[in-house]
Amino acid sequence: MAVMYGARTHVIHGLWNTPQHKIKEVVTKITGKSPKSGRKPKSLDWFTDSPREQLASSILVMLYDKIRANTEGRAKAFVIAYDRYVQLCGANPPAVDINRWFHLWQSVIQERQDVPDPERREIAFTTCKNPYCRARMMIRSATVRSNYKCPFCSGSHYKSEKHTDYSYKRASAKAKIGLTSVGG
Repeated sequence: MAVMYGARTHVIHGLWNTPQHKIKEVVTKITGKSPKSGRKPKSLDWFTDSPREQLASSILVMLYDKIRANTEGRAKAFVIAYDRYVQLCGANPPAVDINRWFHLWQSVIQERQDVPDPERREIAFTTCKNPYCRARMMIRSATVRSNYKCPFCSGSHYKSEKHTDYSYKRASAKAKIGLTSVGG
């Protein structure tokens, strides 16, 4: 399935430790084309530079955590999480492609192993201060927790005492995919 989403050879190799020549053979057989090549993403800033990417990245990590808790194997959970994310996007093109998702996933997994204290991690999760949203979102650094804008409520921090149509839809959508009880 990763091949169908345009995964590059380094992603497939990183997930299943398959030799490069075998990957090229399988990708060509499945797609009829040579595997995609290109530079690996290097910066984690991309994932939080705009609300769209921050929202997508937050959803991907939360989906992965939820699926990983009930799935045998990290690679399988990785692919299932991406598939569910693409389904959530519907007709819209995904903000995060599978190659960027792999970079984020590797970074999050590695950092969770290397830095057990969540307060010291470069990639952290925090909760929106809006009492109508309270979404868990990914932020770039634990040191900038007070300077974030929630991608779920577009930074419209609670100026109103009543629910808007948008906050109801956000809460309803989060409940449908089971993200309201996911930890970070």
